[in-house]
Amino acid sequence: MDGAFGFQADETSCRSQLAATLVARPRLAERLPSAQSSLSPIHYVVLGDADDAIVACQRLLAKGFLVNPVALPAVPLKKAGVRFTLVRSHTNADVQALVAALVEVVSEPRPRQVSHETGLVSAT
Repeated sequence: MDGAFGFQADETSCRSQLAATLVARPRLAERLPSAQSSLSPIHYVVLGDADDAIVACQRLLAKGFLVNPVALPAVPLKKAGVRFTLVRSHTNADVQALVAALVEVVSEPRPRQVSHETGLVSAT
């Protein structure tokens, strides 16, 4: 076994490939925190406010992907997003499908609703 946590070389390679796949997609690359390590199994895509993160997680769950919303206080205000963990059992096809779904969700506008009582705009 290699590495401080006993990761095998192929696992490190898989994580590096995922990071390369994420960065290769322009709509995702601009949303990845610059400090994100390709060796970490945990990945995070910035979407905006907490409502954006929640809506994205709901849409991804509807597509069959379990991701978690992350928002203030875990991340700075307006830097909420989705967080997901890749494990050894994920295949390249799994990763490609998740990346495609993330790009689709990032590209979809979030529905907004105007309250007739208050005039305030909110997520639906």
